[in-house]
Amino acid sequence: MTIVCAISGEVPDDPVLSKTGYVFSRRLIEKALTENGGKCPVTGQDLDKETDLYPIHANSVVTPRPATSSSISSMLHDFQNEWDNLMLETYKLRESLTTTRAQLSQTLYQHEAACRVICRLAKERDVAVSRVRQLSTDLAKARAYAATGMEADVSAEGGAQDEAAEVADGFIQEAVAVSEKLMSGRKKRKHPKLAKEDAVKAYTVQGTAEKLAQADTATPSGKRRRKSAPSNATVSAIDIHFQDNDRMLVGGSAGCATLYNRATKTTVCTVTHSTDKSAVTAVKLHPNEELFATGGADGNVRLWKSAKEGEWECEYVAVGNPVSMGSPVNYLEWHPTGEALVVSTESGKWAILKLDREEGLSHMIDMSNTSATGEAFGMHPDGSLFAYYNDKTGCVSVYSLQQKAEVASAKMPHANVTALAFSENGYHMATGTKDGEIKLWDLRKATDFATLTAAGPVEDISFDHSGHYLAAGSAKGADVYHFHGKTSLSEVAHFDAAGSTLAWLNDATGLVLADGGDVKTFGSP
Repeated sequence: MTIVCAISGEVPDDPVLSKTGYVFSRRLIEKALTENGGKCPVTGQDLDKETDLYPIHANSVVTPRPATSSSISSMLHDFQNEWDNLMLETYKLRESLTTTRAQLSQTLYQHEAACRVICRLAKERDVAVSRVRQLSTDLAKARAYAATGMEADVSAEGGAQDEAAEVADGFIQEAVAVSEKLMSGRKKRKHPKLAKEDAVKAYTVQGTAEKLAQADTATPSGKRRRKSAPSNATVSAIDIHFQDNDRMLVGGSAGCATLYNRATKTTVCTVTHSTDKSAVTAVKLHPNEELFATGGADGNVRLWKSAKEGEWECEYVAVGNPVSMGSPVNYLEWHPTGEALVVSTESGKWAILKLDREEGLSHMIDMSNTSATGEAFGMHPDGSLFAYYNDKTGCVSVYSLQQKAEVASAKMPHANVTALAFSENGYHMATGTKDGEIKLWDLRKATDFATLTAAGPVEDISFDHSGHYLAAGSAKGADVYHFHGKTSLSEVAHFDAAGSTLAWLNDATGLVLADGGDVKTFGSP
């Protein structure tokens, strides 16, 4: 068996045994005791150089005679001293690394435990707040009935509320399941036909649909429609069908919405959203069915369906009664489940409406208790997160449908956020302001990573379906930006148009822009 030094790991020339049971080279242990104040470098116990070190009798190593400082032997002696010092320092570093690792592991465990406790307390708080709100409502109604001499049928009303709550909870469970499915398949998505940056730079006007806000275009039957809007009517909302880019739905400032066939350049049908000619401020085509929704400045949301089942190129009729939101509608989006419509208003009120193909839309989940008070709103492509702006606090908040609470909030350096959109990659969010400032946010870190400047006040902002391009619309047209990496992007093009409303075609093969009462399509020949 070979005896080695506990410090250097080498065979010592003068071995000694300490009372702690370790073997050292006398030269190294005496130097270590001098530097450590008489402490053993391994165990930390007190050691005395005279009484606690016992020599081990073994064949000694022959030490060369002392040489002058100019000799090779002297140089070797100096090297040996440097090596001894290096061994002592390396040993101390190993001990420090082991201690740091143990402390870090303990800290991470405590952090994880604290996060679990916080989540549990937050859920308990939300349940308690909901119960208090319900009890307060029931008590107020009971007092009102008692004041007029009538009995309050709180139990019956509570049963109806319980039923509504069950419907809402059932939808939330379905939404969470759909969200998890979409999230798991996001990384597998490929975009082999995505337009290159050079192609987007070279986009020019490839077509103009004229006077869609006036609905004075040829129908499938070849007839001309009478003007249903004044000549100064402008396009206020645009949507392109997700699967079939030939379907385009356009909302006008005079209360009409027009379904248009981009391939044949004809109007399919025109519906009147509002009899008082208030503007159609939001439109949305259903991705899988012959349905679409319109929202207006009158605060109403309407559902329309094809008069011929299974066909989209025909007249559309209203389904059920309009749903009142109380203030002008500025956002419509079908939830990924396909069974609900998400609606937001300029006052910040937002809700999730239940879809019934025969009865129309109805309130299912009312989110008026959130902190949203501004006009900017957006839904995550997975349908589990919602972002909105509070113009009183200057913060953009993110609401989780699963947790039924706000999970993140970011203070905006400049107020007046007017547009908000989530990227299709699920990780990024963009906000635009009246000052023309665009900020890009990383949802995983809740921090912004880029700031851009648009041509004018941002009124509409949208990512393409791949998440590689971002378009910001203002009264001066649209600015298009391209992602070169996960967090780096630059402006690649500007398209002039007298309108801020815009929509992407699939694979960024084109950009549709409002231009007064017309709609222009920018793309490659």
